[in-house]
Amino acid sequence: MTGLLSKDYLTELKMSPTFNELGFAKEYMSRFVGGSADAWFDYEKLNRARKLINPETSEKLREGIESFYIISVDVARLGCQTVATILKVFPNNTEGYKINLVNLFVLGKTIEEKVFDRQVIELKRLITKFNPKEVVIDINGLGVAFADIMIKESVDEELGIVHPAYGFTNEESKYLTVQPRNAIKILYGIKANGQINSDMHSALYSKIYSGHMKFLIPETAARGKLLSTRKGQRMSLEAQNARLMPHILTSSLMNEIMNLKIKPTGVNHQIAVEQINGRTLKDKFSALEMGVYRVV
Repeated sequence: MTGLLSKDYLTELKMSPTFNELGFAKEYMSRFVGGSADAWFDYEKLNRARKLINPETSEKLREGIESFYIISVDVARLGCQTVATILKVFPNNTEGYKINLVNLFVLGKTIEEKVFDRQVIELKRLITKFNPKEVVIDINGLGVAFADIMIKESVDEELGIVHPAYGFTNEESKYLTVQPRNAIKILYGIKANGQINSDMHSALYSKIYSGHMKFLIPETAARGKLLSTRKGQRMSLEAQNARLMPHILTSSLMNEIMNLKIKPTGVNHQIAVEQINGRTLKDKFSALEMGVYRVV
């Protein structure tokens, strides 16, 4: 029945690699357990920003409306997730940039796919689909090994193509002298420190609280809309879940944000974030704020 969640659907969600107990309890059991009195963000404020009905899966530009894409990537391996957020940016001379988070992806969902060569191929496929103005990559720690592969050509045996080498545009990345001359220069490397982290936190907070950022609607609402159409009703459960995954990942992102509290570092008015519940990751949050930081 339209609007009701099947037991198979809920079971599949729990088995998903993106399953998050706190987010599941809030979204499907009407129990909000992800925040606390110390939470950095207000849940209602975040929820009101969830206005986007449909995710975007490739470049979608409208004539007469200036916009461009930014992809931002937080790099991880076992125990965490490498996440790519797709930001659609709308320049506005009077109000500053407006940003829509139109999709996000977990790169390398299985243990076998968590090798960086595979994750890089998945990212390069996204670059081909969205034609971004810039791709922001975390180049601290593991990010260096990821970047080392990005600046080389990548053989995609599954698609039978060779993805090009991509190059960095900023000197801080330390890649300008070692990357191929013919590399497509759209990468921007962020090597975060206390000040940059503080600036990223402030940029995200400001953009959300100004009302200039939108997110995908919750998966329950998206599922209801999907099943109200004949096309959605004819979809298999697997196809429905794939269609709803961007909404599910967005809810996971919201839970990550609501699990954060801020504290002053005592250095130059900088702020840092801490996880309230240590079991909740913040990979999606980190990817998002890097992209927002580059926009603002």
